[in-house]
Amino acid sequence: MSETNMEARTLRKDHQVQGKTSAPSVSPVMSPSMLVTLKAELSDMEPSQLAKARAWANPAEGIGRLGFMNRAAVKMAELDAIFQLTVPPKECSRAKRPRMGEKSMFERSFSSGHLTFVDLCGGPGGFSEYILWRVRTSGDPVKGWGMTLRRLIEADRGTEREAPDFHLDSFREETNVRDSMNLIYGPDSTGDILDSKNRETLSMDVDRVTHGQGVHLVTADGAFDVVGHEALQEVLSGHLLLAQVHLGLSLLCLGGQFVCKFFDASTPLTKSLLYTMTKCFTTVELVKPMTSRPANSERYLVAREFLGMSHAMKDRMNRAMCSAGLGQDPVDAFSADPPPSSFSITLDKLNQW
Repeated sequence: MSETNMEARTLRKDHQVQGKTSAPSVSPVMSPSMLVTLKAELSDMEPSQLAKARAWANPAEGIGRLGFMNRAAVKMAELDAIFQLTVPPKECSRAKRPRMGEKSMFERSFSSGHLTFVDLCGGPGGFSEYILWRVRTSGDPVKGWGMTLRRLIEADRGTEREAPDFHLDSFREETNVRDSMNLIYGPDSTGDILDSKNRETLSMDVDRVTHGQGVHLVTADGAFDVVGHEALQEVLSGHLLLAQVHLGLSLLCLGGQFVCKFFDASTPLTKSLLYTMTKCFTTVELVKPMTSRPANSERYLVAREFLGMSHAMKDRMNRAMCSAGLGQDPVDAFSADPPPSSFSITLDKLNQW
């Protein structure tokens, strides 16, 4: 697809596609097999050739970092300009829970007037850097949490290796990041959200500090290095995507907003997650920012005005996470409420976009 303008497609509860666009140029329908073949050819290119091709294919490549640590911050700036993500909802609440124990310094500096957010899988921190910069330079208070992978434990090899962490020294000075964010890595100190104890630790801290209300905004930008396996990116990212959605929904207050990186929308798991989103939010849109490279299948789900989850939805999400953790197919957990055929047709149209 050749794209010179950001385009958003809304997934509505009636399963129709609604678009926002400035007349982008969209290629004719491409067969999935041809797309897989073309993606495979990317792995054979020399890095210098690939860099040139990216620059030629995407006019927005020249925008660069705009003074932020990386291009992720610029993507968030683009999404914020469209959806006003850094403006707290007028009403954002959940059933309050009693607070116990001594307050931390982070908790003592929190007040109900703050914009609150959680950044999942966001290392080195471009999303958080932009959010903190945008809110603080506007003169408004903001508090955030972050959980991202910093140590990768390879159980099959019995080894550990470093992974991207939040690079606090690279944040703009105006963000005051060390006083504005609470970084949590869980009991195993890895920051791996696939670990249930790590997820629980983050959820408990957010609940304690926000008086059980949850946060206004959750962002999730997780992805694996799929060099050489680009065509399998959606499949390889399934468990991670599920974990981000599962955790993100548990952290939001009613009326909150959720931004999550997706890739293609063709697997049963992805379709089930997107269908669940349409039931949990007033609006759900899939967005391809112009700063996102055309050859990359990434797109961002922007879900607004969280409506909460029914007990049945929570149960399905919990069972899906348990299945994924056991190496089983998590999509079976959604069999009681599968996406209707009309919804799958909608997603097939989106995959042509």
